[in-house]
Amino acid sequence: MALTAGYEAVREASRRYEQRHAAVMESAPRSSAQAEEQKGKVVKAALYGVQVFYSFFIMLLFMTYNGWIMLAVGFGAFVGYLMFGGSSIVKSAACH
Repeated sequence: MALTAGYEAVREASRRYEQRHAAVMESAPRSSAQAEEQKGKVVKAALYGVQVFYSFFIMLLFMTYNGWIMLAVGFGAFVGYLMFGGSSIVKSAACH
């Protein structure tokens, strides 16, 4: 259950980073904008990689077809969204 709730925390951290990065890009001077954009791309790519790895790991847990694990994944998603999901419910390429 904690693993699935943690996945929701990673998703929320990614969303918050994107918002902060967009604000930084708006206020950055033109001379440093390109370097800041490159840094932001690398961090966003790393967060995306973690998110995809995490979602595939949860999918593999679910595919054990153990009823208790399946319930824990569902309940963990519920608890994680309550704790960390402050924005849209729209999903990306996640597997759960």
